[in-house]
Amino acid sequence: MPTTISLCMIVKNEEKHIEKCLSSAMPLVDEVIIVDTGSTDNTMEIIQSFQIDFPDNNIHLIESVWENDFAKARNLSLKDASSDWILILDADEIMECNSVLLKKYIEQIDQDVFIVPILNYSSEGAPVLSTVMPRLFKNKNIKYEGSIHEHLVKDGKDPASVVLDGNLALIHHVGYMQDVIKEKNKAKRNLKIIRKQIQQEPTVAFHRYNLGKTYMQQGDYKKAMEAFVKWSNCERSSFMEEMDAGYSVAICLIKLKKYKDADDYLSKLEHNPIFENQAKLYNLWAEVYEEQKKYKQAFEAHHRALVCGLMGMDKSGVEDIGVGGYYTILLMGLIYSELGDDRAIHYFINGIYNRDNQYLIGKQQFLEFVQDFRDGLYIENVKNFNEAIATISNRDYLVVDEKNTDSELVQNQQSILETINKSVENGDLQTAKSIIEECENILGNYPAIYGAKGVIAMIEQDMIQASLYFVLAERYFPNDFDAIYNLAFLYENIEIPEMAAIYYYKASRHEKCPLSELELMHEKVEEYRDKFDWFVVD
Repeated sequence: MPTTISLCMIVKNEEKHIEKCLSSAMPLVDEVIIVDTGSTDNTMEIIQSFQIDFPDNNIHLIESVWENDFAKARNLSLKDASSDWILILDADEIMECNSVLLKKYIEQIDQDVFIVPILNYSSEGAPVLSTVMPRLFKNKNIKYEGSIHEHLVKDGKDPASVVLDGNLALIHHVGYMQDVIKEKNKAKRNLKIIRKQIQQEPTVAFHRYNLGKTYMQQGDYKKAMEAFVKWSNCERSSFMEEMDAGYSVAICLIKLKKYKDADDYLSKLEHNPIFENQAKLYNLWAEVYEEQKKYKQAFEAHHRALVCGLMGMDKSGVEDIGVGGYYTILLMGLIYSELGDDRAIHYFINGIYNRDNQYLIGKQQFLEFVQDFRDGLYIENVKNFNEAIATISNRDYLVVDEKNTDSELVQNQQSILETINKSVENGDLQTAKSIIEECENILGNYPAIYGAKGVIAMIEQDMIQASLYFVLAERYFPNDFDAIYNLAFLYENIEIPEMAAIYYYKASRHEKCPLSELELMHEKVEEYRDKFDWFVVD
């Protein structure tokens, strides 16, 4: 039997969003159950039109009185679900997925609960990627608990969850800014609910945790701290709750500008097994130092986070995507940009076009930094800067033109690349450029030659272009040793030793590292291990 999925939702006054949400989900789901908790606009009429237009999707509309209990409303939507799996969406979310591949994947893997990555769009700045809440799970012995901040429970426990690959499924949250405003407005209402829960169950840690989180939504970090202190005196059972509460305390201390206390607190967390080797801890630590303009310590903390990500030390399973990777690199780019340091360019390029940054998060901040350069507010010694930025800003770099895959050039790709590389080795850059130009005229965007273009750019001392091409080469060909080694060599030569250390380590552990280069890679790793205290690698 084919795998079936029920979409379960709770809605109220969502006429602006519900049509796009349902339209996006229809190709995936076999059943839809929507609980309306009192809409006074056209939400129900729109849902009823879908019942007519999509009779095969079994759309059920349930009208229910709102009882200040999110878990109760969620469970009402789950109650009559008849499919093998349940998908949870809010009305201001749009589902993007390959339904065939997704269903095939969840059929084959031994896993009951999945977190679907959510891309939150705001009116300003880059989208924010969230991977916290389970949204796709098997329809078996599972329910929600918690009047507010409802959470899944399976057989009485928090279920283990896995983050889905964004290529299989991705949720676009278009109402993120509105939700931030709504949360602030709801906080007063939520406080009444939580206080009632605490009166009824004073020893339940989760209620104290929710109280602290609600005060944080209001911006009252002092009261949030008091709530978390009382939370710490209760018996706790949830790993994720304990970890998030720990980070929330650190955030409160930072917001209250108690930097010494935050420093001491994070030092204690560092030795707690729950937080051991977590990249997020070091990113928060970097924020503590950055707020005090202690940039050297901030960079060290960020690089510790990179090492945790690089070596796979973080075993929490719930670490934010990008932390310890491209997001940490972007944060370092932002610090350098604040300092007016052109090294920001290379950190931004690596972070934005990193192979793990699927959605080019951080691009807007980079373009703002570029504008400052153009206005002459910072240094002006970057060769061919405007031309390089025009290239970097062109998203076509990430689109492979496959219309000519049957051409002779594609069929003879290896020999062409060898000819280009041979010309570069012999110093005949003009011949290499001519072949590259011919390839691009016929094939359009052609990632296979990015590495060669990077080498040519580096020989010609155009380090920005070289940085871009090498990062893109790694993005498209992660198994290519040369792409990793070239980045290490580039960073070493443009005096960014911290990134050189990271990439020499990656090169030393690469499965295709030539034996003739292995000793040199290990020597480089040892050299940087002696140089940097944070570079703790095996």
